[in-house]
Amino acid sequence: MTKESASKLFDRLKWVIALAIFGTAVVGNSYFSDIAFLY
Repeated sequence: MTKESASKLFDRLKWVIALAIFGTAVVGNSYFSDIAFLY
């Protein structure tokens, strides 16, 4: 594997992780909006 393809793979993986965290935050926020257990 060349350095460039490894970098491209890591960049794509980073975007997938970031979008997964963002999506989980949005879904969790709408799901737990009725249940106020943090405040």
